[in-house]
Amino acid sequence: MKNINVRIARKEDAEALFLLNKEFNGEGLASVEFIRKALEEIMCEIVFVVDWDNVIAGFCCTHILKSMCYEYNHAEIAELYIKAEYRKKGLATCLIQFCETYCRENCNVNKIVLLTGKNNLQAQKFYKSIGFSNVDDEVLFAKYIRF
Repeated sequence: MKNINVRIARKEDAEALFLLNKEFNGEGLASVEFIRKALEEIMCEIVFVVDWDNVIAGFCCTHILKSMCYEYNHAEIAELYIKAEYRKKGLATCLIQFCETYCRENCNVNKIVLLTGKNNLQAQKFYKSIGFSNVDDEVLFAKYIRF
């Protein structure tokens, strides 16, 4: 039986997270040093990692969103990635379950939302299998601001 551990990422995880992020999102988006600083400084994001026999096999970046309009906060899973050779082993489920429990118990969260690709049917099937549902009455808008 493999030893699986889910926890909050630490600055010592920056190099492993850099490599996973490079696989997931591509080259040149964030340096090891940027990730290390972000883990220490970004207060509205919690990064969870799943460790499989002392190897960081995946991560989940979760934003805590607060508003004066609601007594409860909600969370957004912004990024979720499991390294290819560790998929289909329940690690993503472990990550999300840990995220849900942590956010409920420590961040006053009563709803978690996420966004995935319209054509990413495998991810959609997975999210539905763990209790997420499609929100048909909302439309996502985005605007990129140039520097």
